[in-house]
Amino acid sequence: LPVLGEIEVAEGLPHPMIDGVWAKMSPHATASYLIADFDERTIDRAIAMTQLSGLKVLYHSSPFETWGHFQLKPDSFPHGWDGFLACVVKASKAGIGIGFHTLSNFITPNDSYVTPKPDPRLARIGTSELSAEIDADATEITVADPALFQKKTAMSTVMVGEELVKYDGVSAEAPWRLLKCERGAWGTKAAVHRKGDALGKLMDHDYKVFLTDAALSEEVARKIAEFCNYTGAIQLSLDGLEGNWSTGMGQYGCSLFTKTWYDALSPELRGH
Repeated sequence: LPVLGEIEVAEGLPHPMIDGVWAKMSPHATASYLIADFDERTIDRAIAMTQLSGLKVLYHSSPFETWGHFQLKPDSFPHGWDGFLACVVKASKAGIGIGFHTLSNFITPNDSYVTPKPDPRLARIGTSELSAEIDADATEITVADPALFQKKTAMSTVMVGEELVKYDGVSAEAPWRLLKCERGAWGTKAAVHRKGDALGKLMDHDYKVFLTDAALSEEVARKIAEFCNYTGAIQLSLDGLEGNWSTGMGQYGCSLFTKTWYDALSPELRGH
């Protein structure tokens, strides 16, 4: 391990420290922590529980209302990021660090990357085109190539222009049609679309979330770092990191996400 650490430093690679000790050699890196979903009202009790347990980190398993821009649940944190920051400050004064859980590049349909105008960087399985014009009320959409759409996925959603459309299935024969379409899905706006317009099948996951291309993955990683920097949270889990295979870069997509997050952290957090 010391040799690997020297290589990291020499190559300018991430070399995270915990209280002055390289994370891969620090006994604190694998220390137990208390998982308790505190909020602005219950933080004092959660801190006391952590102290009684003899642990040093209090971890929230599900603080976010949306993934992507990471807006906090308003019932738990009515003051948003400032409310979470206040919890971190209270905990810090008691000698307790605060951690939180994320699902990396998973994007919830209620996030502003999806609604009311979907971000064009949401990952696609592939793209076909409309073979006929459709108005804003059409519940069947004629497509040039049905192959992308025949396998149902968790949310079976396509993007055309700035509209998302959910569909139930594909016709059994030509002319190929998406059936039982829900227009203006996920809070987007139904619109007229022309023959030849691109129709992209969005990549999704069984957690009922969308995924990202490489550029959006990096932006989401920086958003998580922004939350860390703003609140001073010292621990997190990048759960679902394999979602970054949606970038088409395989395992490198996962490494890119992690390094982008790390590089955007404040020096104070990197050297915690």
